[in-house]
Amino acid sequence: MESNIAMAIKVKYGLVHVPSQRKCRSWIREVAVHRGAGLPPEHAGWQAARRVFPYEARQLHDPAASAVTEILTLAEDSGDDPPRRQ
Repeated sequence: MESNIAMAIKVKYGLVHVPSQRKCRSWIREVAVHRGAGLPPEHAGWQAARRVFPYEARQLHDPAASAVTEILTLAEDSGDDPPRRQ
């Protein structure tokens, strides 16, 4: 997993620490679950962040933060997309 994905998640949710690869993958999987339930990308990302980073995640409106769809695109481009459900 590329460090720019971890940094994008860190900035997006105001995390104190740069998340590990495992935590980034967990966030990506959680976003996929919430998107599958019909939530819009930003809301799905926030719900995933609250679950994966419960003590750190803050809902910020930082203009420098990447959109959830941009972070997911970075993950797909690096080969870290969530498993497809059939």
